[in-house]
Parts: sequence; structure tokens; C-alpha cells
Amino acid sequence: MSTDKQNTSGTILIVDDETGIRRSLAILLGSANYAIMEAEALETAIVLLNNNDIDLAVIDMRLGDESGIDLVKQIKQNHPNTESVLLTAYGSIESSVEAMKAGAYDYVTKPFSDSELLLRVSKALERKKMKEEIITLRQHVAMSYGFDNIVGISKQITQVKETARRIAATDITVLITGASGTGKELFARAIHHHSHRRNGPLVAVDCSAIPETLLESELFGHVKGAFTSASSDKKGLFEEADGGTLFLDEVSNMPAPIQVKLLRFLQDSVIRQVGSSTSRKVDVRILAASNRDLATMVSQGEFREDLYYRLNVIPLNLPSLMERAEDIEILTEYFMRKIADEMDRSPM
Repeated sequence: MSTDKQNTSGTILIVDDETGIRRSLAILLGSANYAIMEAEALETAIVLLNNNDIDLAVIDMRLGDESGIDLVKQIKQNHPNTESVLLTAYGSIESSVEAMKAGAYDYVTKPFSDSELLLRVSKALERKKMKEEIITLRQHVAMSYGFDNIVGISKQITQVKETARRIAATDITVLITGASGTGKELFARAIHHHSHRRNGPLVAVDCSAIPETLLESELFGHVKGAFTSASSDKKGLFEEADGGTLFLDEVSNMPAPIQVKLLRFLQDSVIRQVGSSTSRKVDVRILAASNRDLATMVSQGEFREDLYYRLNVIPLNLPSLMERAEDIEILTEYFMRKIADEMDRSPM
């Protein structure tokens, strides 16, 4: 049994109750530069999984009186970084569907060639590597958009950052207000990347940059034939943000008919595509921003009062630079260093 992972292409656990088959698989995969571990039963496999860093489990569907499907389910629940491939003598659609539902990356039907198994194993490990790279990238992005990267030491900005940190952990709708250039989108990104939705999408849209005639379709999507140029179904940004966060910048520019649809979503978490007669539920957190005073717009009849109160659950008002004068020197130095880094020169 080879377990020296440093000089191999990964560690594979082979789970099969037939010694001959298990040894044949170990020889085949070992010759392909994989570190090999073996288990003849589910219980032994679980012990090995709990005590070793295993990249892939190759599991026989039938393990005596036990089922390989049960092991796949446990791997998915307790070892999400381990991929699994099932070996089955029953190449039916039902068995493949069962394997995929349980969490297996793939399944191989017996009898199989050496090259077929090696290809499936290679693809499963590529999938694992890709998932790890995505996690690393998301962690890097989260650090880039962290609250610590919002420059400033003034009392005003420090208080806002502390408030934003607290609300990031919730699913509460947030209205971020402040003059242009105060960092509304920067705060929105930091809130998202410090929330439990950090691994979900963050979709940002500037409501002032999209024509009124297109904004509804952009946000909610449309079905084929909804209007002249709707040649096919199109998902909207709400669906793109499902499981994550939708940042509505300059929400004050949202036309009244679309305000109604946004209000309905905030009340019921459902949307309806343009031209559709059915509604669908989406799991999206709303962060909104405006450089205008929405309360004044409400009093002037330019913005819905009920929508304003739905958006303004937690207000986050960003101070202007005039209100945080002590940060000017720090910000100046920060931007000089940033420009110097981009030009590969030392700051003056």
C-alpha cells in the first residue's frame, strides 16, 4: 500500500470486498503514480477517510451486505473535499442516477478497460483540483474586498465599518447612502464577502445606466416572445444572483413599475419574468445604494414609501471626505502607492 502523497498525483482509496479486484485496481492505479489505500468494507473505509487526506475514493457498488452508495453519501456529508467514483455491474440509468444523486462524481460499468478507469479517475481529480482553485480564488477575492482594505482611521469611517461588519453576518436588506465616490460599492462587496453567502454570486447593477425599457428584463428576465426582440428565454439578474447577493446601485433611478416588482420580491422572495404567467422563488439578499435622499424622494412622490421602508431596514450612511478630513493624508498616500505599484515605480 503506497501512501507517500508528496511524490504522487494524489491519494486514492479503493473500496472493494473482493481481494483480487481490489489488488488489481491498486496495481493499475499505483502504476499511474497514485498513492493507494485499500479497504474491504464500509467501516474500514470510514476509518481511513477520517484519518487521512484522501483525494478520491473508488468504490464498488456492492460491498457484501453493504452498499457503496451509503459510503458515497457519507463522503459527501463528512468529507466534501474527497471525490468519489462508483464501480457497478449494473449499467442501468437507474443506477447512474442513484450514484449521482448520492454525490458521486462519476460511475464506471463493469467490465471496463484500464484506460477507461484511468480517464475517469483523472477527470475526477481534475474536478477536485478545480474546486480547490475556486475556493482559493474566492478567499483571495474576499481578502481583496475585506473591510480592512477600506482605507481610513477616522471615527466616522471606523463606526461605519463596525456597523457593516455586524450586519454582514445577517441576511438583512441594507440601504447604503452617500455622495458619489464615498465607496458604496466597496462596502457592498465587503458585506457580501463577509457573509454566509460569500461562496455565492455577487451581482451588481447600476439602475441609472440601463434604459427604463430594458431594466425590467435585465433584472427579472423574460420568456421567448415577451416582446419583439425576445427570440429566446433569458435569465435575469435576480436568478443570476440566486444563492448570493444582488447589489442595486442608484436604486433611486428605478422606474415606478419596477419598484412594484422589487417590493413584491422583498415581501415574498418571488419574481416573475417579463411575459410569464408564473412566479418563481429565488434566494437573494438585496443590498441597495443611492446618492440621493430617498426619504425626500418619498415625500415628493418620486419613490414608493413602502419600498423605501423595505430597503431601509439597516441604513448605512457613508461619510463624505469633508466629514473625515483626517483620512485625507492616508488616502493620498494609499493612492500614490497604488499608482506607483501599477507603474512599477517607487512613490515620491
